Amino acid sequence: MVVGDFMKLACKELSLRQDHYDLVFNVGVIEHYLDPEDRIAFLRTKLALTKPGGAVVSVVPAGRHPCRAEQRQLKWGGYDIPEVDYSPEVLADEMKQAGADQGLVIPHNIGGYLLTRPAEGWRKAGRTLAYLAVQVLAPLIPNVFKGHHAYSYIGIGRKV
Repeated sequence: MVVGDFMKLACKELSLRQDHYDLVFNVGVIEHYLDPEDRIAFLRTKLALTKPGGAVVSVVPAGRHPCRAEQRQLKWGGYDIPEVDYSPEVLADEMKQAGADQGLVIPHNIGGYLLTRPAEGWRKAGRTLAYLAVQVLAPLIPNVFKGHHAYSYIGIGRKV
């Protein structure tokens, strides 16, 4: 296991680990690289570390759920960091540009914004119940709805 900023690994260190891992995984981070070329370089680095047939996985915040503008404006939870507003299409395209094969993007945490939206008392309880209902019903919900109401996306690519 290697923990650290692999975008800053020395070439020698990186070459020792190329094609070494079955899975290279990250949660967040990539959305804070505002330049698309930097995000693609990030994904290419992950792919370089992955064995042929291995997978790269990136979990990013969804940028199109119904409360996204409000979340940014009100800085929910003190969060005020510039980031890319991801869609499933953008994540899949970046994985493809980086060289990943068999890209798949899964909407994740459907309705998660209901839990992060400021509320108290009955409003908070109602949002919590609505969130739980969505989780139970998720298998029955159309993918288009899930894509627009996801709080994050899981992008999965395979190295050929």
